[in-house]
Amino acid sequence: MADINKVLRLVNGVPRGVSTKTNSMVVNSLKVGIGEAELTEDLVNKISSINGFIKVFAEVDWVLNIDNDYELLILQSEHLLGTTPSVIVEELEGSDYVQVETVVKNNSGDIRILINSDLRFVGRVLVKY
Repeated sequence: MADINKVLRLVNGVPRGVSTKTNSMVVNSLKVGIGEAELTEDLVNKISSINGFIKVFAEVDWVLNIDNDYELLILQSEHLLGTTPSVIVEELEGSDYVQVETVVKNNSGDIRILINSDLRFVGRVLVKY
């Protein structure tokens, strides 16, 4: 059994000592209940092993930009991993996450993920050193 606050901090990149609130998107994507969570060892290891930042997103989180592409923006001040982190984007397919190819632009640590408007999806972004 894993501590839900520890898991939410790992998933949302919240530093220790900062209060967390249960986010329904995170709770649904991790398949956890309110309060304590029963997580598979594999999922806990995946979250811990990234040694970075994970952001879970929904279809509605994609924002239409001026070029008619949809984008997700993660500021460097949000992930706190410097100006040149590596980025992996994964789509949620059933109960599994699958890595997808997207256009990722890194401008001084601010990460912009771009996709065609017809391809919006639910997933997560893994950012690490």
